Amino acid sequence: MGHVINIASNDVHRFDECILYFPFFLVFPIHLFVVLYLLYLKVQWSSMIIVGVILVSLPVLISLSVIYSIFRFKAAKVTDRRVKVMNEIISGLRVIEVYGWEYAFSQLVCKIRREEVWDVFKGIIVKQLSVAYATRIHNLLIYVLLSVFLLTGGDLTPGIVYSVFAHTIFLRFTFSYFSQALLYLLESRVGYKRIKPLLAVVGAVGSGKCLLKELPVLSVTVSMRGTVAYDNQEVCVFSTSFRENILFGLPYEEEWYRTVVHACALEKENGDIMTLVGEREIILSGGEKARINLARAVYRKADICLLDDPLSAVDSAVSRHYI
Repeated sequence: MGHVINIASNDVHRFDECILYFPFFLVFPIHLFVVLYLLYLKVQWSSMIIVGVILVSLPVLISLSVIYSIFRFKAAKVTDRRVKVMNEIISGLRVIEVYGWEYAFSQLVCKIRREEVWDVFKGIIVKQLSVAYATRIHNLLIYVLLSVFLLTGGDLTPGIVYSVFAHTIFLRFTFSYFSQALLYLLESRVGYKRIKPLLAVVGAVGSGKCLLKELPVLSVTVSMRGTVAYDNQEVCVFSTSFRENILFGLPYEEEWYRTVVHACALEKENGDIMTLVGEREIILSGGEKARINLARAVYRKADICLLDDPLSAVDSAVSRHYI
């Protein structure tokens, strides 16, 4: 839940910012063409210097935007780790107080927080460099343009100087917004990469999530990459061995099997893995059946795993073990 809240608060609104600045991808080329035409009337072919400076500036801005998105992604991953640790600390707060582990856990959180702040700081530095470059490049542009105009035999008059200053300063605003649009575009790409793995239908108990399957399907197109595993809320356990209930026809891989059994909190129930369910007085409870159902889905190593409320039939201890 903390990971979802972090994405909702830090990643989703990046798309709003990207949409806000996206028109400058179209406005800037049009504005550049108009300024080139107006300057051509004053300084002739010397106006093409603007195109050269902008072509040199674009790789710099793109590189800074890519570096910023890398730092942004790293900071987001560290934030997820911090939120996860904080959730675990809050869940086990009583145990931490009983054993006097407050200092150790506080140091752990501070360490993660310092790493997070450092990544955010590096991202801010790169972002400000990009903004400063885009807003100050017009000074170099004016100097180079007027120098080339003089060197090619042009007559530098106050009217020409004023026109060059006016048009380049006017172009500076759209160019700076264009550079920010690049930053937000790559930042929204980071948000998309973090949101993409999340697919869930959520809601309060009794809100009607299960009724979705009762709705008539008028038309549907399903596009899927990879394999899918499904953990149904309606548990299905077969009259076979404990192990075969998890394997479900797949080949037995001992190391992966034990990893899945541990992850699904089934180590105590595992015992003799060849014991038939229902024999030797082994009667599975609803929670044990739900854990077997979950282990069956996890063991498949599917690319997409659909979970239908896997915490509904397990107690709080198992829920904390899952998280």
